[in-house]
Amino acid sequence: MKSNDEQGDGDVRETRPSDGPFLMRPTDQLTLFCVLLMGAVAISVYTVYLGLGTTGLVAIEQAPRRTFEFQIDINNATWTEIALLPNIGETYARAIVEFRESNGPIEDLETLVQIDGISEKKLYQLRRFTIPLPEDAALVVDKNRP
Repeated sequence: MKSNDEQGDGDVRETRPSDGPFLMRPTDQLTLFCVLLMGAVAISVYTVYLGLGTTGLVAIEQAPRRTFEFQIDINNATWTEIALLPNIGETYARAIVEFRESNGPIEDLETLVQIDGISEKKLYQLRRFTIPLPEDAALVVDKNRP
């Protein structure tokens, strides 16, 4: 008994869903294209409806600059705390702590000018970030802090 795919001379014909290199027929491709195009148009319309097309992106440069104000006790602060002050950094912070440990508690911020690299300008910038020092020299320094 011969199948429908066989011809009388013994050759077997292969049946494929399409004769071209594509997996879909041209009408199926056109249908898929139309569906995808309608989806893209719908997303675009929805985006404009939400207002995203008119407002644009938020520019980071236009955001207001925030400044943080804090004060430290120069006689009890560690070098890591002093390094948080503007224009100080690790090198000057370590120098301040070393100066404090070798000369005792800092009675007046003007004495910090004795440290190499700390100028009057830098000292002026530091004033607003340091807790006012008491007028008497009886300051207690916590030796247990690292």
